[in-house]
Amino acid sequence: MSTNGDSLVARVRSSFQQLSARATDLNALSDQVGKVFARFDTEFNKLNIGIAGWVRFSEWTSENGLEFTYQEVGYAKIGTKWGLAIREMSGHEAADDYTEYHEWLFNDAPRLYRLQAIDCIPELFEKLVTEVDKATKKVDRKLKELEELATALDPVPLPNTAEFFSQIAQANAAGIKAAKLHDQIAKANASILQAAKATAPPSVFSPKRLKKG
Repeated sequence: MSTNGDSLVARVRSSFQQLSARATDLNALSDQVGKVFARFDTEFNKLNIGIAGWVRFSEWTSENGLEFTYQEVGYAKIGTKWGLAIREMSGHEAADDYTEYHEWLFNDAPRLYRLQAIDCIPELFEKLVTEVDKATKKVDRKLKELEELATALDPVPLPNTAEFFSQIAQANAAGIKAAKLHDQIAKANASILQAAKATAPPSVFSPKRLKKG
């Protein structure tokens, strides 16, 4: 076997042994990173904020600026689970939809994306604070509107029963008094007319004199 061949085999063997050692280190460190993010997820789930937010950590655009690919780290609902996540979308500015779209919970994303996203975690937390503030103000405004609408369901207050019947009695009494006064005035007018007929000449109250025209 040639010396050159031995040299190539030796190089491959040496490189593979080094790669194996490096891969072991990388996997161990990646596992530690995964554990840290699992802890983040646990703490976020305790907050139960239910608000999504994303921060871009990598992007590419074509020379003409029409084609793009973005990678973002965020907090969102992926499938049925809320958690820290990574998404990638590619498309064309003239298209309505992405040509490609992928999203993963953080620890399920490609390792390269996870490593690139780490530097943006502080920015992501700040973004979530902003989004939660916006949501809180919106909910507060909508709650006031709902409370105002709910007043339409309040029962109409009934009048005080004793006061109500007292007012009816007073109205009835006033009506009776008015009727009595009307009768008294009518009787007085009748008496005056009778007295006038008795003292006046007959011609004053004759049918011809009383008839108009």
